[in-house]
Amino acid sequence: MKYFLTIILFFFYGCSSKTTSYVTGLHIFGAHKQNKLPSKTDPVLKEIALLLQKDLNGYLYSDIKMQKNTNTINLYLTNRYLKIYFQNILFFQPQSTLLSEEARTYLEQIAPILHKYPQIIIQLIGHSYKEGKPKKMQHISDYRAISAAEILYAAGVKQEILAKGCSDHIPINICDNNNSNTTCEASNRRVDIFIYASKHDVITKCR
Repeated sequence: MKYFLTIILFFFYGCSSKTTSYVTGLHIFGAHKQNKLPSKTDPVLKEIALLLQKDLNGYLYSDIKMQKNTNTINLYLTNRYLKIYFQNILFFQPQSTLLSEEARTYLEQIAPILHKYPQIIIQLIGHSYKEGKPKKMQHISDYRAISAAEILYAAGVKQEILAKGCSDHIPINICDNNNSNTTCEASNRRVDIFIYASKHDVITKCR
């Protein structure tokens, strides 16, 4: 069955937020205020992290700053969310919103695990880097997140999916004159995945 995207644009803390909605029943949410962290991590998030670690060789960090391994799939579990992010793969060519075949493959591998948990909320954060003026980079990052959402949806993920772009505000690597090469810049053209157990925990601020 064909589906369509309904896109609502919000501005929050100086960063736009796009939310995608499919005809299968995903709901549109605007900006949510950040609540206090729950007392402990939701068991569903823990279970998803362990499955990704076991089935896809994901590396689970206890500290987001400890990114020294070469694993492709990396996991960061907090009291509020599970972050899934990738290293050592090319997501997008410069100024493109078309996912590479390698990136599509990893998203399709993650999809069956996410599909097992219909209660979760999935947030995709798109990023750009040195790809034009701020307005253009925001547009590119928005549609990179949407491209990833379409892949997950096609792979069977029917939960609520929130897609949002953060322009070049959160690079993995700073590619200055001393560290400027195509590999460095490519690492910043990406999509990160956040998994929440409750809509009240969803963070819309770029971070």
